[in-house]
Amino acid sequence: WYPLGFEKFVNKEKPCQVSILGTSVVLWYENTSSSWRAALDRCPHRLVRLSEGRIDPVSGNIKSTWDSSHITGNIECPYHGWKFRAHDAVKGSCTCIPQSKDEAKLERAPSRLITLPVQCRDGMIWCWTARLMGSEAEPDPSKLSAMLLDRIGAPGIMHVDYFRDLPMDATILMENVLDPSHLPFTHHRTISRRERASPLTLAMKQTVSPSGFSATKTAGDTLNTSKTGGSVEFIAPNTVISATNRKQSFSDWNVVYAVPQSPGLSRIYVRIVFETAKMPLPLSLIFKFAFSLPSFLLHLNNHKILEDDNVFLHFQGKLLQGEARFRRGNLLSPDWKTRFFLPTKSDTLVSAFRQWLDKYTGGEGASWSPYATESNSNQLAWRHEELVERFQRHTKKCQKCLQAFK
Repeated sequence: WYPLGFEKFVNKEKPCQVSILGTSVVLWYENTSSSWRAALDRCPHRLVRLSEGRIDPVSGNIKSTWDSSHITGNIECPYHGWKFRAHDAVKGSCTCIPQSKDEAKLERAPSRLITLPVQCRDGMIWCWTARLMGSEAEPDPSKLSAMLLDRIGAPGIMHVDYFRDLPMDATILMENVLDPSHLPFTHHRTISRRERASPLTLAMKQTVSPSGFSATKTAGDTLNTSKTGGSVEFIAPNTVISATNRKQSFSDWNVVYAVPQSPGLSRIYVRIVFETAKMPLPLSLIFKFAFSLPSFLLHLNNHKILEDDNVFLHFQGKLLQGEARFRRGNLLSPDWKTRFFLPTKSDTLVSAFRQWLDKYTGGEGASWSPYATESNSNQLAWRHEELVERFQRHTKKCQKCLQAFK
């Protein structure tokens, strides 16, 4: 399972393009069934991206007067107007070829889209990507449930959602998220302070396995000086759930999904969750006010946090894989055991993640789709202004932020 977006940030009025596992997926809203649909982003006619097309209206001009009742849910190719639907018994069947009156052509298998099963859970849109890998394996809802935080939507719980395209491989992103000891230094004055740094103990609770691993954590709190406990869980291949528990007080959770877009590029989806009902005053009032702000204001703050480490993580990935004396095929981190110096218990999960990569992916990270066309691993390092650019990497893809921008 991979996330395609947060429902509240995706525009229902037009198709949306999402990059996953080296290829492009088109996401659109089907009004007739009130459901999200997804497919490989290519028309079977001439391989044009359907995400550049439109959702077919029954009547009216969709570009000038928007009325959701006018939408059939069929997606229309921008090149020759071929139309497709995803809700019938034959998924992705072609419903219209304007250049032909022969309906038999519509029934032929080559005219169909490669559709992807979609589920919406807790305000997130998910797709089962087996077909992107050439498999017809049926969706496994239990695997999706294991990746979700069951506290979303519960009484006394508030959360903020955010996403952004990042100039780093998904493995670099995962390694960063599994390393809580960097917070006081990298995120000084955004979410922590250098003076709050303290010894951090991470102790393995579940050993490295194909499904991931988990650990307990004990550290000084970033919000006060008391000791805190918690856990960090890596759910292979793309999820980290980190919990912080304060004795006789509130807990919080950081849920991160790392989507491999192409080699060297990824998208982060993050849910920042707080147990506001158990917070003392005035902290609870501060958090409730902050979480009630418009999404675009919250996202501006999230941008600052991500940009704290965007730049050096990009260069870390380039160095880790591309240094000439260590370079070895498609290995993402050749000889990491000798190149990294990991002397403290705060590095436990970094080591565990690298071990998982070596053992279960052959050190190459994501398994790229056979439909993959996107490769950036050999690109030159980006300039600083490119690494902190916001509009292309978030704003134009977030309905709330784009409305505020306009």
